[in-house]
Amino acid sequence: MFEEEIKLHEALFSGSSLEIGKIHWCIQKADTEMESRSYIRQEKEGFKDIMNDVVTPFGEEVGVDEIHWWVFKKETKMKELLDRTNNVLVSAQKLKEDSVSLKNMVAPESYEGIVGRIKEFTERDAKEIHELCDYVVWLHSKDVLAPIILFTFRVWGSTRLSDRMVQITANSIEEDQQTVKRCVEKALGLRGRFSYTIGEVHNSIMADIYDSIGPEGEWPTSDPVSKEMLLAQTSHKIFDEIATYFEFIRNSLRNVILEIEKYNDQARLLYNESFWGQFVTKAMADDRVETQLWDLRTHLKCGNAKRK
Repeated sequence: MFEEEIKLHEALFSGSSLEIGKIHWCIQKADTEMESRSYIRQEKEGFKDIMNDVVTPFGEEVGVDEIHWWVFKKETKMKELLDRTNNVLVSAQKLKEDSVSLKNMVAPESYEGIVGRIKEFTERDAKEIHELCDYVVWLHSKDVLAPIILFTFRVWGSTRLSDRMVQITANSIEEDQQTVKRCVEKALGLRGRFSYTIGEVHNSIMADIYDSIGPEGEWPTSDPVSKEMLLAQTSHKIFDEIATYFEFIRNSLRNVILEIEKYNDQARLLYNESFWGQFVTKAMADDRVETQLWDLRTHLKCGNAKRK
């Protein structure tokens, strides 16, 4: 069903729209790798043939915030990451704004019109897409896990993450062109979690019709979903998903910058004489409440030094 409509996606497997597939491939490769390193499948104790996901030591190190983990524990060139993230944020902002305009336009009169409008958008914003692609490929070249900073629960939430997930088992993007095409469709809203968006919308409309008729009602002999209704709801769903994708990429970049600023604030504090002067003064105060962290004498062996 909808084979002819799906064939029209071929127009998006080249140029700037294909670069969006490369962006999503690198992000999903990072997500797949992160999952495989963070969890192992083990048989549940006392229950034969029932498997559990067990967190690995690496998974415990990463925790629930991949952005924080990368910035505070992995990144070695903080200034370069900050500069490049700030620069690409401008492109991501434009992509977010221009993608929102897609869903505010009058719905196309055909599925070919939907694909055509997406193609026009990607070609019009080719420069911004290319800059975002360069950034993500650069992250991927640093470490296969690095692009995960653009695909986290902190920004996307569990439902949105699940909707966009693609399992990537290939080692390089060059040997995985079919998956890149699938990533184009996922990022651009043409594929949902389980199947193509047009099919999911059709099934949703059918379910509503069935509910209105009821189990005892007479079911139509032909497809009761009108082409006009299907096209209107499909275009709205696709364009909304495109806008969401670029909004969350933009939001992820903002969160990376915020995390780097936190890291830099802590680093600056270590070399702040005023801070350490206040710290020592407070630590030496007669009315301080001692805890293990404040008990300076435990780290001094000489009696005179302890008294001083």
